[in-house]
Amino acid sequence: MDSKDEKGIGRELKPADILYFFLRRKWGILALVVLFALGTYFFTINTYVPLYTATASMVVNTKSHQAYEDSDSPSSSDIYLAQKLVSTYTLVLKSNRVMEYVDQKLNLKIPTSVLQSYINLNAVENTQVLYLNVTCPDPNMAVTIANAIIEVAPRAMMETVEIGSVNVLDVATLPQKPTSVHPMKNVVIAAAIGLLVGCGLALFLSLIFVKVKDANDLESSLSIPTLGEIAHVKRATRKSGMLLNSPMMPSSIIESYMMLGTIVRYATNNSNMKKLMITSTLENEGKTITAINLAMALVSSGKTVLLVDCDLRKPSIYRLLGIPQNEVRDLYETLDTPNPAEDLKQSIYRASAPVGLSIIPFISLIDKRKDIFATPAFNNAINIFASQYDYVLFDTAPAYTITDTINLAGCVDGVIYIARQEYASLKIISETVEKLTNVGARMVGCVLNDIKYHKLGSGYAYKYKYYYRYYYKKYAYDHDAALLMPNKFALEDTDASDVGEPSIGRKQ
Repeated sequence: MDSKDEKGIGRELKPADILYFFLRRKWGILALVVLFALGTYFFTINTYVPLYTATASMVVNTKSHQAYEDSDSPSSSDIYLAQKLVSTYTLVLKSNRVMEYVDQKLNLKIPTSVLQSYINLNAVENTQVLYLNVTCPDPNMAVTIANAIIEVAPRAMMETVEIGSVNVLDVATLPQKPTSVHPMKNVVIAAAIGLLVGCGLALFLSLIFVKVKDANDLESSLSIPTLGEIAHVKRATRKSGMLLNSPMMPSSIIESYMMLGTIVRYATNNSNMKKLMITSTLENEGKTITAINLAMALVSSGKTVLLVDCDLRKPSIYRLLGIPQNEVRDLYETLDTPNPAEDLKQSIYRASAPVGLSIIPFISLIDKRKDIFATPAFNNAINIFASQYDYVLFDTAPAYTITDTINLAGCVDGVIYIARQEYASLKIISETVEKLTNVGARMVGCVLNDIKYHKLGSGYAYKYKYYYRYYYKKYAYDHDAALLMPNKFALEDTDASDVGEPSIGRKQ
């Protein structure tokens, strides 16, 4: 089965992909099932009207009563013919003519269609017996209608079929209790319908609003390589800290970020790319956390890194790292000075651990109509930084809607793009990357973040954790001495009051 994404690129839709769509929206599907089931249950209970059923039975004959009195008992052919007549009599007894006879007899003044809805006829297979059931809210009316029908039945038969007769087997009696309602049966049916609707809606939305589900989607849509994949972290761990220096950070996530740092080093070494911008399509895709952890990973390999917070509207690096706001000068204040090479140092916060990591946490813009990233002074500043550090990383605002980020992309050597799984659509991701490339940005690669679901059958998260644990158990890896472990990022003068994140150190 083939589908087309929002760019018109053909995509093969496999059964695993369909199951992935269902799993991705399992809570929404479950909510629809519960909603349908509960809605049907309460509707059934609140709209239930007790109905009473009166039952009578008749036997169909092939001859009139007088004919049987003057002849022998019915032959087998007569019985066979009578059985064939049962289905005909069933239709006749619900005909408009019979309903008119009943209405004239009882003076009910009920529309024929309503009267017919009360009546149900059941023929017993391979017999001459015909059961008449009359169901309505009034038990007395049900009995009256049933007995009236079996009374007018012979006349109707002779006028229409002109053969045979009916004998009354049992007359209708007054029902003692109403027909029982079966709400659970309706609930089960409604739940099944809710499941079908939910699955259909999930599949429809997934095909119409195509989002990133794996690294292949990024590579096929953007034609740029995937640098790394970061698995989803539980809410409790996120609250305690998502940085590499957090003691609660899962080891497998640390390994993912360290692997990202290694790949970035190899991807940029040959091309001498030092100024790297980290951005995303929308907010909350994890670009700031990735920028900080990538900086720490590069520092752990012996590189010197300057991390610059270029999100002018919602800066957050200082908060995540616990940097006091009065510790360093605002970069904007040090740009247009007679001696920028020296004055720029006043805006840099140097971490005591890990050694080699520096941060520019504050860039304010007084004149909102001015683009600081397009000024020669800023360009000069980042060139000075690039001569002093192995890497300069720029954490930016989302690139889809913020012009600042697009302008900054033209000043850097490369762009690392962060995409959160099942968050932004492939359409707007492609549009954003196109904006970046139009201003001359060079795409280093993508990072797929917050992976909750991976390709079915690959068991990504579980395999990754398994091999990680196996490796360290087998080779007795020293966590305290290893560059990959949080102990490498031991902090000084921590401040736990800032959203549960430790301070990264002191300015030197």
